Amino acid sequence: MNALASVRPYGKIAAASLVALGILFAFAGTYMAFGVMDEVLRDSWLLHLNNVAMGAAWVVAVAALLRRWERKSLTDLGMTLHRRDVGFLILCLFIALVVAVGFVWVLQGWSLRAVRSEAERFRELSYQALLVASVAGWFMAAFKEEVLARGFYLYQLRHLGAGAMVAVSSVFFMLLHVPAGEADVWKAASWFAGGVLYAYAYLKSGSLLVSTGMHAIHNFINELFLGQAEDFSIVTLSAPILGAEKFAYEAVVKGLLLIAVFLVYRGRPFAK
Repeated sequence: MNALASVRPYGKIAAASLVALGILFAFAGTYMAFGVMDEVLRDSWLLHLNNVAMGAAWVVAVAALLRRWERKSLTDLGMTLHRRDVGFLILCLFIALVVAVGFVWVLQGWSLRAVRSEAERFRELSYQALLVASVAGWFMAAFKEEVLARGFYLYQLRHLGAGAMVAVSSVFFMLLHVPAGEADVWKAASWFAGGVLYAYAYLKSGSLLVSTGMHAIHNFINELFLGQAEDFSIVTLSAPILGAEKFAYEAVVKGLLLIAVFLVYRGRPFAK
């Protein structure tokens, strides 16, 4: 591979990332121009409407670049979901639930936070509808990132070994979050760990739907138990969770999910 050919994939990664971030900033700029940014961030219905709309625009843009530059479609990158994959995602949901409940229990049991349950919301029809909307919203929020960071990035990095593909794509995934994520060292470490987890899951399963499902489940459970959305979270904490505390939680849940990927897909070669 000559020098130009070895550099070209990284230029494509940078260009696709800029296109995706441009879409994000276009949506954010529109909300700011109309003075509704705070409402979008506070109102879960508006947030998930944004997630679906922006996610769709992001996916269409990345798919167009993939088609133009590589003559590939999203289905070429893996959009299957087999019985083992479904069982795996159910296991992911169980792990995420247990760790989230355990973390809240530790916060309360060790008197680190006062905890108030809002679980009675499940009886309300309006909240049940919001749960359905949030599933769609978090799926699209995850899918847009998986299409770019797992589908597009890893395809460009296929000339590398599997370990290098995971590591390099995870660095790009972390950097992708920095412009809009109020970055600090704990968040950056968590984003990198997430990149490793989802890239490993994608390469072992061969499906963007599997890595998207993991990603969406993790975000959904986080928002349900540890989120700041007053109209959605079923747990109210007396004080925000600190960065180090959140990273400890993230390390446990992502570590367990990584083990789950290894066990469920053991013996299966990496998809490249």
